[in-house]
Amino acid sequence: MRRALALLLLLSACSAGRKVAEDGRKIRVFYNNDNFAYLETCGCRVSPIGGVDRRWNAMKAYPDDSRIFLDAGNLLFKAQRATEFLAPQWYEQAVGVVDAYNLLGADAVEVGVNEFALGLDKFRELANRAKFPFISANILEKDSKKLFLRDSVILHRQGKKIGVFGLFGKDLPLPSTLEAQDPLPVAKRMVEKLRREGAEMVIALTHQGYDADVQLAQKVSGIDLIVGGQSQSLLQKPDTEGKTLIVQLSNQGQMLGMVEYDAATLTRTDFVVAELGGEFSQGPKDLANPMKSLVAVTNLRIQEANRGLDEKIWAEKFPEEISFETSITCRNCHEKQAAFHDGKAHSAAFLTLMSAKKERNLDCVKCHSVGFGMPGGFQAIADAFRDAAGKPVPLEKVRKLAGLNFPPPGVSYRADGARARADVEHWNASLQKAGVRKSFVSVQCENCHGAMPGHPFAGPHPGKVTVQACTQCHTPEQAPGWYKNGKLDLEKAQAAIAAMKCPR
Repeated sequence: MRRALALLLLLSACSAGRKVAEDGRKIRVFYNNDNFAYLETCGCRVSPIGGVDRRWNAMKAYPDDSRIFLDAGNLLFKAQRATEFLAPQWYEQAVGVVDAYNLLGADAVEVGVNEFALGLDKFRELANRAKFPFISANILEKDSKKLFLRDSVILHRQGKKIGVFGLFGKDLPLPSTLEAQDPLPVAKRMVEKLRREGAEMVIALTHQGYDADVQLAQKVSGIDLIVGGQSQSLLQKPDTEGKTLIVQLSNQGQMLGMVEYDAATLTRTDFVVAELGGEFSQGPKDLANPMKSLVAVTNLRIQEANRGLDEKIWAEKFPEEISFETSITCRNCHEKQAAFHDGKAHSAAFLTLMSAKKERNLDCVKCHSVGFGMPGGFQAIADAFRDAAGKPVPLEKVRKLAGLNFPPPGVSYRADGARARADVEHWNASLQKAGVRKSFVSVQCENCHGAMPGHPFAGPHPGKVTVQACTQCHTPEQAPGWYKNGKLDLEKAQAAIAAMKCPR
């Protein structure tokens, strides 16, 4: 459900580019969870939402001394483990996320299951870079039984002391040298500890899922607010269990959540859940937003990291037999089908990435290519172009032949078949001049029909196109018209596939 329940005051403040006027002292707890390393908008085809620049604008609309910012985990990485070829990119992206949270003034982050995707050493590097603490009161080192991280923080806002402690789900995976204690007895101890230290409000920052948060609220008294993560349960109004509020957002940094309290009485005065849409594109008038520069630098670092990966791949021995023929071979016999395909946005999918300067971002490349990460496919841009002997052809060689300003920034091929056809023909001519005989980039015949090694002289013939071949990339975000209430509308999906069916 994509509805914003934002305060009119918040929206008008951001759109007018000014700060919210104070109407009495407030304490505002902003929160996020399951960010999955997103710095930019979610990439949705319709109304993309999210992004650290919009989050900065929304939060900076409120006075600094009224804000608390907490995150319930899965902040740094997209999954629990990164492949060898994704690891350099994922690390640079995580660095960008840490730097963004430093600028946002994060106060504490509970670790999530994805924080250890690159191992404990890389996590420690990232944690040392952070100006905020990663916390968890129930994760221990197995050998020493010592706490792995700080258990809590005490924050001072508007003359009040707010205690925040972290909890990690007992049955969730951790590196082999760590273990999680039962959260409930730990939570009881932490509430008592923080109250003894003078905390007038106690917040549990948890990465254990909504059901466990409800159980925590029912069985442990003295917690004023539970900010949860892991299950990605979007609560558009806070759940109440006794005197405890429970909040949680969805994922990918798409939403802004805030609980507001009167600073004098610590009673709740408001609650906000808002999509970070275009209305948050403008921040307070006198404050320069640093996030666009940060994101641009992070994308450059990702490009350079993957360029270094290319050099490593060039040094390795390439397989002599390739399972994917790629469309350069297909078009030799299927001229009519190739001409049809050249006028579609699919054929220019990689050009779209080049235009956005994301041609080395492997998270993007996987859906703008064929055979990525598959046997007989390719692992990085270094081996995405092959000559007649199966040896790599550098992307830079093809780009030089195509022209350094090709394609221009911001090109969209979705509704411009003529532009797609002209640019694809120019790109294919550049591939030919560069001596490329197999090119894995852009969406091609074998994305739909499956790999056809040796075709037409050996191996399989083209199979029937299935919906499953398309839905790997045509997700609810990328193809919202294919889905209804989160479920695939088979009739609409099949109609879309029929519109792409090649002529015989």
